[in-house]
Amino acid sequence: MEECQQIYVMSKFHLATSNELEIPFMDGYFTDQVQPDYVHDEKLYWEVIDRTTGKVVSVENWVLDKERNIVTVHGAEAFHEYTVSFFSICYLGIQLKCIIILQIIGETFHTIFHLMSVNRLLMNICKLI
Repeated sequence: MEECQQIYVMSKFHLATSNELEIPFMDGYFTDQVQPDYVHDEKLYWEVIDRTTGKVVSVENWVLDKERNIVTVHGAEAFHEYTVSFFSICYLGIQLKCIIILQIIGETFHTIFHLMSVNRLLMNICKLI
């Protein structure tokens, strides 16, 4: 591990269809790149937000399942959207820096990536860092 830092990230938006909602907050993140910070107290540093109203959900109304990386919201309002903001540990070795760059530009230029080998592309991008 070349570098390790703590960052504050947000889950994708999740729509509640009942009064209980499970949010897989790591959805969309590479586990080799980002890991949830389970060292510090999640009830102090994490937030569940009702994005429809903009209000922070009380810590008494959600629980964290560390083994499944899921936050369960109790008393959710049906058809409201929720997110989880959480601390994570970001591992930024040189290869992972390249992966982050690929994630950022990959959605726009994904057809170009199919024309080049992954190794050659990584070498070209890493030269820019």
